[in-house]
Amino acid sequence: MKEFWGNFNQMFIFVNQVSADNVQFMTETPSLDKIKRKMIMVVKTRQLKSEEFLDANAVKDIMMMEMNRSILENLFLVCQVRKI
Repeated sequence: MKEFWGNFNQMFIFVNQVSADNVQFMTETPSLDKIKRKMIMVVKTRQLKSEEFLDANAVKDIMMMEMNRSILENLFLVCQVRKI
């Protein structure tokens, strides 16, 4: 997580549960076939330095959103760029 906070080009990270005991962190938007259950998208609301990663800062500086396959599929459809 400290690496995520310190990377100024990365504003979000996806957390996907791959088994009962394991989660996978992804910096790219996952493809629909990788989503089997619900996943969490963590979004930074502002740029932080690595040393600012504290529990107190996390409460006010991140937003979490629970997503499932259908939510992500709808986002893909809405954000799709049409070629003319």
